[in-house]
Amino acid sequence: MENLSLIADFATAFGVFVAMATLYVQTRQNSRALGATLLRDFERQFESEEMLRVRLETAKFLINRKTEDAAVSYCADLLDFFDVLGAYHNRNSLDTEMTWVLFYYWFGNYWYLLKNDASQYEQLAGGVSFYQDAERLYKTLTRFSKKKRRLPDTEEQYFTAERLNNFLQEEIAQCSGRLRVLENSVVEN
Repeated sequence: MENLSLIADFATAFGVFVAMATLYVQTRQNSRALGATLLRDFERQFESEEMLRVRLETAKFLINRKTEDAAVSYCADLLDFFDVLGAYHNRNSLDTEMTWVLFYYWFGNYWYLLKNDASQYEQLAGGVSFYQDAERLYKTLTRFSKKKRRLPDTEEQYFTAERLNNFLQEEIAQCSGRLRVLENSVVEN
C-alpha cells in the first residue's frame, strides 16, 4: 500500500511539473507573439504618412543644419518614437535581434545625429530624462551590432560624415517617394 501511495505522489508531482512546464512554454510563446505584434505595429507607425513626414522634415533639417541651429520639433517627434520603442524593448516586450533588424538602420543614424539634441531637450525640461529609454536601446542595439553584425568598435568609424550624408539623402528620397505614392493613391480614390 505504501508503494501505491508513493507512486501516486510521484504521479502527482510529475503532473504538476508537466503543467508548470506547459505554462512556461505557453507564456513564452504568447510573449513572442505579443512582441512580434508590437514590432509590426511599430513598423506600421514608422511607415505611416505622419511619420514619413516627420522623417522627411528631420532628414532635410539635418542635411542642411548649421552648427548653431537648434533642432526643430520634428526631431523631438522622431526621438519620442524611438524612446517609446526603447521603453517596450527595455521592459523585455521586444526581441533585441528583431528590433535591430527592423529599426537599427534608421535609429542608429538618427540617434547618432540627434543625441546631443536629446540632451538639450532634457536640459530645457529641467533635467528630466525624457530619452533614457532611447539611449539605453541605442546602447543595447549597438552592442548587439558589434557582437553579431561586426559593427566597428567606435561610433566614429561607422558613422562617418559620408555615411551620414548618404543616409540622409536616401531617407529624403525614400520618404518623398513614399509620400508621393500615398498622395497619388488618395487622389485616385
